[in-house]
Amino acid sequence: MLSGKVTQVLTVPRRLEGLEGLSLVQVQTQGALLTAADALGAVPGEQVVVSQGPAARAAFGTNCPADAVVVCVL
Repeated sequence: MLSGKVTQVLTVPRRLEGLEGLSLVQVQTQGALLTAADALGAVPGEQVVVSQGPAARAAFGTNCPADAVVVCVL
C-alpha cells in the first residue's frame, strides 16, 4: 500500500465494464504520479491510501480492471 495526495479528479467520457460508478483520481506518492479508481469520493488535496495489484482488484470484485484503488481517505 502507498499513501499520497489526490491532485485531481479525472473526467472520463468512456470507461471499461467494471469501472462504472467509480471516479478516477490522480495521486501523487513519494516517487510517482498514479491513477487510481476511487469509490470513496476523495477530492484534490486529501491524503489517501492506495492499494495496487491483485488486492486492488479484489476490493471491487474480480471483473474490475483497476490496478490501483483508493482504499482509505486519511
